[in-house]
Amino acid sequence: MLGLKLLSGVGLVLLSLSLSAAVVQERPVDIGTAGNFVAIAAKPASYVTATSSSVTGSVLAGAAVTFVGTAYTRDRDQSFSQGGGVEGATAIADFRTGFDNVSTRAVSAPAYNIGVSLGGVTLTQGLYHSAAALGITPAGAPGNVIFRGNENSVFIIRVTAHLVLAAGVEILLEWDGTGTGPPVVTNVIWHVTSYVTLGAGAILRGTILCGDYINFGAAAKIYGRALAENYISIPGGLIDEVYNLKEIAEILARTPSPPSPPPSPPPSSPPSPPSPPPSPPPSPPPFPPPSAPPSPPPSPTPSPPPSPPPSPPPSP
Repeated sequence: MLGLKLLSGVGLVLLSLSLSAAVVQERPVDIGTAGNFVAIAAKPASYVTATSSSVTGSVLAGAAVTFVGTAYTRDRDQSFSQGGGVEGATAIADFRTGFDNVSTRAVSAPAYNIGVSLGGVTLTQGLYHSAAALGITPAGAPGNVIFRGNENSVFIIRVTAHLVLAAGVEILLEWDGTGTGPPVVTNVIWHVTSYVTLGAGAILRGTILCGDYINFGAAAKIYGRALAENYISIPGGLIDEVYNLKEIAEILARTPSPPSPPPSPPPSSPPSPPSPPPSPPPSPPPFPPPSAPPSPPPSPTPSPPPSPPPSPPPSP
């Protein structure tokens, strides 16, 4: 079910955003060549300043870019530029085209009109609209705002006035287990008509399209892009367009594992046929009756001794 789930909070506008119908998939916001820059201050007199900060990505300003004690890492072999020539003019025009495009979009559903305060909520894909200033404040535990979806989910927060993140608030991305991975910062859009302020230690993820200025509190961070008409001030903060492996690992660590399916029962085997009764051991062959010992041959009858021949008569 799509919508917004209220986790906890005091002083929040209580929202019931369980929608009976699916929300139409929001289209990504095309900012063209403005996406080549991590920060843009678009007007001719605008500037970007960073003091004791960290900036990763190319920077464009109409009047001045000033870095003091700041670690600056350029990408795509582009240096930060002041004025920016033809490339800068095209990027500024693309930023404004993306801003105007979001201005004319319809809210995803009537229940996505979010009022003036958020905290401790989980948002699914869609365009959410605040008709006034919007504050994101801690409200119990957790007090952060979570965008939950996959790599194709598009989240748009459109604010008619200004946007303020209280100190310590963090905007988190969480994978819902669909698709192939978690939401990406380029599909999270903060469309703010007036200014944006990040409190000390606040962390925002996504692309800010701002009609006025963006001001960082101490140690505040943006993972994404900061595009504004007027100035951008980063005192002791961080802005990084790189969605790096560490960020992805942190998101996956926060994503609850889906419940394991119950183990499949082992396939039932057909009953074994009954075992035949054991065969009696074979009877030994009958022994033949013992043979009588052979009779000895009969002894021969002794012959009588021969009679002596008769004596001749005596001579006369």
